[in-house]
This record gives sequence, C-alpha cells and structure tokens, in this order.
Amino acid sequence: MTNRATQVEIFVRRDSGIETLADLRNKDIAFADPISESGYLYPLAEFVDAGLFAAPRDADAFFGRVFFAGGYQQAMQAMAEGLVDAAGASQYADLLLSPEQQAQVTWIAESDAIPSHVVIARPGLDAGLQARFVDTMLRLNASENRNLLRYLYGPDGYVRADTANYEGVRAMARRYGLLG
Repeated sequence: MTNRATQVEIFVRRDSGIETLADLRNKDIAFADPISESGYLYPLAEFVDAGLFAAPRDADAFFGRVFFAGGYQQAMQAMAEGLVDAAGASQYADLLLSPEQQAQVTWIAESDAIPSHVVIARPGLDAGLQARFVDTMLRLNASENRNLLRYLYGPDGYVRADTANYEGVRAMARRYGLLG
C-alpha cells in the first residue's frame, strides 16, 4: 500500500548565496539516512544527473563533508541552523521546521516524482493477516475515518500499491550498488 508520489529537494538557506547544485562544491550537506530513498538516494541522484559527479561513491570528493543526520528533521535543522550548507530531503521536510525557519529556507533542485510512503509486509506473513491489514488501512479513506489520517504522517489516503511503480527505486538501488 502507498499513499502518493512525492519529490525530493535540495534545501538551502535563502541567505546562503547558493543558487545551483554546482554551488555546493566543497560545501557541507546533510542527508537523512544512507538507506533512505527520499532522504539520500534521490537527492544524491540530482547531483549525478546534473553531471557534478559520476557515481555516489564520488560524493565525498565533491562535497566538503557529508553527514547522515538520522532523519529529515535533523537534516533540515542542521541546514536551517547553519551547521551544514544544504540538506537533501522530501519536499515536505521543510514543514518540520518552525514557521520562522521555513521562511528562511528554499530549494535549488527538485527530483521527478517518486513513490512515497509504502506499507509492506515481510515475506511469509500470514495472507489473512495481510488482507485484514490492507482492508483496515483502506478503510481510513472513508469520510468518517479521514480524521485518523493525521496521526499517520499526514497522508491524503491510501491506495493499493503496484510493485511496478517501484522499478525506478530498484533500478536506482542497483545503480548505487545496494541491490544485486
């Protein structure tokens, strides 16, 4: 199950003078987590796609320092507080900042749409339990249950996921050597 597609952005402070990805050469950047799709893989791909380096393994030679902050909020706070020059995160990550901080940040690059917030089951999980879980999650879309969605990372609702929609994620993971 998934809730919608999203994009990732490279965020910077408005007063930083940084306007392009190339301006981040020898600058510090924070990502959420090294195995995060929207908190590392896709933000890093923006630099590869822009021709600034050939592969993720080259990131250390491009940036001053690369930090894994442990989550979107930590990466965004580090950038907003000036501890790093940029943060790569979900397009919604700026909502984790205070309104004052939000006014002080912008983004300089944005990815294509990517699948977002999938709910998956481990292999071998009882099929009946899986079906009941999916049914329960889909019932959240009913008007009388919509108020409950705000407790689940604020999605608009849920739909059945099509595994084909994740081929781009698998291809990127293979490209980065995370899948065989």
